[in-house]
Formats: sequence, structure tokens, C-alpha cells
Amino acid sequence: LPAACEPGTYANMTDGDGLPDCFDCPAGSSCPGGAAPPRQCAAGSYAATERLSECASCSGGTYQDDTGGKGCRACVPGSYCKPGAASPLPCEAGSYSSRTDLEDASQCTLAEKGYFATTGSTKPTPCSPGTFAATEGLSECDSCEPGSSGAGGAFCSKCGAGTYAANPGQGECIPCPHPLSSRIGGVTCSICKTGYYLQDVSALPVVIFESPTEHCKPCPPNADCSSPNTTLEALGFPRGYWRASNQTTELHKCVASEHCSGSGSAANAEHSHRRLDYGDVGSDALTGAGCDAGHTGPLCEWCV
Repeated sequence: LPAACEPGTYANMTDGDGLPDCFDCPAGSSCPGGAAPPRQCAAGSYAATERLSECASCSGGTYQDDTGGKGCRACVPGSYCKPGAASPLPCEAGSYSSRTDLEDASQCTLAEKGYFATTGSTKPTPCSPGTFAATEGLSECDSCEPGSSGAGGAFCSKCGAGTYAANPGQGECIPCPHPLSSRIGGVTCSICKTGYYLQDVSALPVVIFESPTEHCKPCPPNADCSSPNTTLEALGFPRGYWRASNQTTELHKCVASEHCSGSGSAANAEHSHRRLDYGDVGSDALTGAGCDAGHTGPLCEWCV
């Protein structure tokens, strides 16, 4: 005979009188009634008690990965579980979560500046030295560029004068070898430090770095090398001294002449103790190298 069991029950074999015996549907299954046998709840659903005609979907923030479930499990850290989930889904790269009740990816927390998060992270990871994360929600940190360094954070800083970073991803800038120096943000050291001068400006930076003492020489007596990157051509020397050319370090004290202008404004007539009555006192025709206007020659002793 056709079974006529009500929903939430199911029929067993008929007994001797031909009438079906109806039994309560077991937990973990559903029984729509009639002659249908119990059906185990699919993954993502459950039946907590007996005599249920339908399995219920797991609510958001929970999941059930087995069939025949009598309940749902809490979602796992680093994941979220949509309603009816058969398994947790990991938080997307750049986000994280330590909670066990999330039901959507948007509820995962973005990694903060200075941190990153890989897929399924339960907490953010700080950037390592030499790397940085300038914005939120990054899955990896970027490397500091050459000429800069960082301890690991939201930014990198340019190397200070006298230090350098030749490679990307450096945690610290390296002091220049003696007697070299560098400009701010230097990727190498190819200028001379204070108190020294560069002998050959045509030398390549890599050559200067490899042999610093061959290219940077101590400042000669009475010369001025108080600024980094002093070169032989731009060697400073005070008023009252003269040199034959910008290729020599030999300085001569002017004894017989008061018109040696030093390395300052050689054609500045205001420095001259004698003004001419004709011509442009600032013109090259009236001025010798390192001499006041109207004077030229060795030690500025010739009048023009």
C-alpha cells in the first residue's frame, strides 16, 4: 500500500496487516513524508532535532563540511563563511581577521600602512627592514629604492649626505668610505668629504669609489675645502693668495701686490684698491685670473 506518513516521519516496511509503520525522522536528515526514506542533510545544512521535514542552511559565519550534520561549526580565523557554506573561504590577500563569525569578505580587516597580509591571514605582518607599505590593503611590501632605506614601515627615507644605498631593499644606509662623501639620496660615494678635494673631475664614480684615496687628496695649506665636493678646479683660497692656474694646488702669497682676489669674485671692482678711468672694469680684458680689476700676471703685479 502507498505509505501516508506525515512530513518529519518516514515509512518502514509494512507489517502483517499491510499498514505502514511511520518512524520519526532522525537528526541530521530530512523526511518530506509519504513513502520517501530519510535523506541526509547536504554539506552546508543541518537538522538539529528529529521529525524535521527540511534541513536548514547554516547561517552566515558558520559552515558544515559533512553530510548528515546536526549543527554547524563556527567559521575559522582568517576566513569568512557565507550563509549555507560547506567550507570557509579565506580572507583575500591584503586583509586579515582573527574572528570566527564573519560571513563576507568585506568584513575582513585591511592590512594597515606598514603591514601586509597574505591570503587567509589571521593578523597583519609588519614590513621587514628595507621594505615599506605606503597604503592599506597590500599583500606584500615594496622594496626601498636605491639611495634610500627603511626600518620597515609606511615609508623609506633618503640616505643622508655622507651615506649611500647602492641596492634596493636596504634597511640602512652605509657610511661612505674615507675620504669620500655623497649627496642626499646617494647610490654611491663619488665626491670628496670636507677637508679634501677631487683631483680629477673626469674620473668615473665607480673608479673613485674603488680607489678613494687616489682621487681625494687632503686640502693644501691655505686652501679652502670646507664644502663637500670641492674639486681641484674650484679649490677655494683666500684673498691675498694667487695660483698660476686652476690645475695646480700651489698657492702663492701676494707680498708685493695687494690685488690678489683669491678664489672669490676676481673681476669685482669693489675689491680693487685702484680704479681705472676707462673701459669696463669687470671685463676679462682688464682682469687676470685671481686678480682685482685692472691687474693681471703673476701675483697680480701687472697693471692693465
